[in-house]
Amino acid sequence: MLKIVAKMHFKEGGDPAKFLEIAKEVVEKTNALDKGCISYEFCKSEQDPNGYAMFEQWESQEALASHMQSEHFTSLVPAMDAFCEGGPDLLVYEKLF
Repeated sequence: MLKIVAKMHFKEGGDPAKFLEIAKEVVEKTNALDKGCISYEFCKSEQDPNGYAMFEQWESQEALASHMQSEHFTSLVPAMDAFCEGGPDLLVYEKLF
């Protein structure tokens, strides 16, 4: 099992409602359509008012790779990235126990 944290920082002056609308669509479509997705959540930092993160759990590397090639990922994630400073900080972990 893979666990992923994709941290991002929202740019000042952007449209937070549009950003959250896109993030919600990514989460809903991923949870509904992507085989091998155990969980996929979008969270807001309590310490940083512009900090957000996706918390993901995948059955396998193959399931994650398929997700990253899906239509909803390839169209919506770049739209989210446009609202953020730089790309997401992606941390990937493999469950050991």
